[in-house]
Amino acid sequence: PREDPEHDVYAFDHHCDGRIFVRATCAQMRLAALMGLFEELPSDRRLYLNGFDEDTCLAARIFLHPAEARLPQMSRLVGFEDIMDASSGLFPTDPSWDDMLAAGAWIFQPYRDTITVKGTPEELEGIYRSVIEAVGARIHDYLYGRIGEGKVDRRYERIGGGPDWALVHPTGADARLGMIADGIRAYVMVRSLGSDRWLYTIGRTPYKKRFPLRGFFDRLNLIEGCPPSSRWGGSPIVGGSPKPYGSALPPAEVERCVNSLLVEQGLAA
Repeated sequence: PREDPEHDVYAFDHHCDGRIFVRATCAQMRLAALMGLFEELPSDRRLYLNGFDEDTCLAARIFLHPAEARLPQMSRLVGFEDIMDASSGLFPTDPSWDDMLAAGAWIFQPYRDTITVKGTPEELEGIYRSVIEAVGARIHDYLYGRIGEGKVDRRYERIGGGPDWALVHPTGADARLGMIADGIRAYVMVRSLGSDRWLYTIGRTPYKKRFPLRGFFDRLNLIEGCPPSSRWGGSPIVGGSPKPYGSALPPAEVERCVNSLLVEQGLAA
């Protein structure tokens, strides 16, 4: 996160070291709204986004409608998303979370239905915009007591892995909740994009030190020969395959890479 008040430029980022100590983008945006940022910005302000996930959609809603930041339901929704995003969804919930998990499943369904969408940057721009607008409409309904029925789906299939980590295929949108409940603390998640392309997410709990994500990213970039503009990467606790086209490496190859690096670094149990 950075700011340049002289030029009215602000970066609400949280993909950095110490991710759990930095508020998610939506929480940064809400705090800025409450503290008067939008009273100082010009009316023709612009918002630049590099994605369309749940955190981004919620941040966009606050940017476009900063007065909603004061609503109690927005406070609750942002608090929920802040924790879920900072932990990359690998958070041990309990039954007291059930109503917010169901609400989130309904609010963010337009995004979850398009996770594996692919296309050129120009094509994706239109998809991102439509998803952000659809989620924004559902956030508005939630804030004013009109909410649909959401289903929490924790299903996943374990298809491989190695010492103390799992290679999984998510069959439910909330697979990481199921994974953490089953004791998985480090994982590689894979979804097929078709045409021999795969979408990977690599993650761990913040204190699972024996699963070095940046080492995996470096090795996978080398193996795949990724250009500087589209590379494996992310934060120390979550990241994944190049955007927007995913990876050409099949799951078995990624599995071998992760296990070989763990052995090389003496991290295999």
